[in-house]
Amino acid sequence: MRDTRSRFRCLFLVLLVGGLCGSVPASAQDAAAKFSTWTKVEAAVETRDYKDKLRDGGAKTVLDTMAAVARDGDAERVVRVNAMLLVAELRAKDNRPLPAAAPVLAAAASDVRQPLEVRIAAAAGLARHAEAAKAGGDMDAIAKAVGPALVPMLTGDPKTGPAAAIDWLAGRGLAIMQALGPKTGSKEALAAADRILGDGSRSIDVRVRAAAALGAAATANAGVDAARAVESVRGVTITGLEADLAAAERLRMERRVAGGTGQPGGQPAAAPNNEPTIPTLACRRNAWRLAVCADAIEGADGAAGLASLLGNAAAPAKELAASLRKAAAGLDAHPDEQSVVEALEKLGKPVAGAAPAANRPARPAAGEPPQEEPPKGDPASPFDTGSPFGP
Repeated sequence: MRDTRSRFRCLFLVLLVGGLCGSVPASAQDAAAKFSTWTKVEAAVETRDYKDKLRDGGAKTVLDTMAAVARDGDAERVVRVNAMLLVAELRAKDNRPLPAAAPVLAAAASDVRQPLEVRIAAAAGLARHAEAAKAGGDMDAIAKAVGPALVPMLTGDPKTGPAAAIDWLAGRGLAIMQALGPKTGSKEALAAADRILGDGSRSIDVRVRAAAALGAAATANAGVDAARAVESVRGVTITGLEADLAAAERLRMERRVAGGTGQPGGQPAAAPNNEPTIPTLACRRNAWRLAVCADAIEGADGAAGLASLLGNAAAPAKELAASLRKAAAGLDAHPDEQSVVEALEKLGKPVAGAAPAANRPARPAAGEPPQEEPPKGDPASPFDTGSPFGP
C-alpha cells in the first residue's frame, strides 16, 4: 500500500512537471521508471525547467496547466482530483487564495458533467475563497465569481448518485452562502437552500447547514418564507434529537439480549445502565446543531437571522432561538441522554415514558463547575474548538 501511494505521488509530480514543460512520459510505466526515486525527481531536467517557469511568473502557469489536467477525461481520476486540489491551494503574494483561481474552481464545481470527486475538490477550494473574503477580502469579486456555481451545487439529487457525496457538495455550497451572507444575491440559490432545509429525506446535518445559510444570506426581498423556515428549523433539531433517543433505546435492547436477560416472547429484564446509551460525541454533535440553528433564527447580536425578516411577528422565533441556545448549552455541559430528553422538552416535545424532572439526578447548570472530574480522553467541547465536522 505504501509503495502504491508513493507511485501515485511520483506520478502526480511527473504530470505536474511534465505538463508544465510539455514532456509528460508516454505511460505510467515510463513515469515510474524515470522518476522511481525522489532523488531522480529532484535531479530531472523537467524539475529544473519547472522551477524556471515558476520564477518567470509561475502561479498562472500552474493554474492553467492543472485546470487542463483536471478537465482531462482521459486522465486517471486520482490525478484529476489532485490537480484540482492544487488549484484550490494556489495563493497570491499576500498569502490569500489566488483570485484568478476562483472562476476556475467555480466552473468545475458547477459542471455536472465532471466527476463528483473533481467537483468536490473544487468546492473545497471555493469555500476557502469565501472564508478569506469574509475575513477581509473582496466580497463583491468572490460573490461574482462563486455565485453561478451555487445552484448546481445545491440542486443535486441524492437519489441519483452517492448520497454522501451529493450532500457534501451541497454542504460546501451552503457554507459558501453562509460566508458570503447577503452578497450571495441569487434568489435561486436561496430557494434551493430553503428546499433542502424543508426536505425530511435529506441528512440532518446538511439541513442544519441550509438553516445557517438562510439565516446569514436571506434578505427581505429574497422571497424566503421566513415563518415556514423557522418551523423547519425547529423540526430538524427535533428530528436529530429523537433519532439519538431511538438509537439509545435500540442499544439498551441489544445490551439486554446480549446479557441474556431477555426471554423469548416476554419483556427483557432491566439492563445495567452504567454505560452511556448516547455517545458523548453524538450529544455534542446535537449541541452544535442546536447552536447553529439558534444563530440561523437570531444571530448573537440580535440583528441578523430569519427572525429579522418577521417584523412584529418575530417574538416566537426569538423565543425558539433562546430555547435552542439553552438546550445546546445543556448538552455541551452534560453530554448524555438526560440532556437530550431535556432539550426536547425545551423545544415543546416531551418524551413519553421519561422520568419526571423532579426524579432526575441534580447537576450543575451549564457554565458551573462539574461535580465530578470528566473522564480522561473525553472529546473537547465543540464550543471550544468549533464543529466536530469541520468548517
